[in-house]
Amino acid sequence: MWFSIDLWQQVLKNLKEQLQSKLSKSQDLKSLENNFNLYQEQLNYLKQYTKKFSKIEKLY
Repeated sequence: MWFSIDLWQQVLKNLKEQLQSKLSKSQDLKSLENNFNLYQEQLNYLKQYTKKFSKIEKLY
């Protein structure tokens, strides 16, 4: 893989923390949380499939 999923997850987490300190409206904070959760979930899926693909690739 040409990028590190773990690194992207950490970047996303740090970005979330920075944005939380800047946002004041509860609606904005809720949107941030929802978006963060969605991206984290997708990165986790990508990580799982990457691991599965790596295992399959090693078989060949």
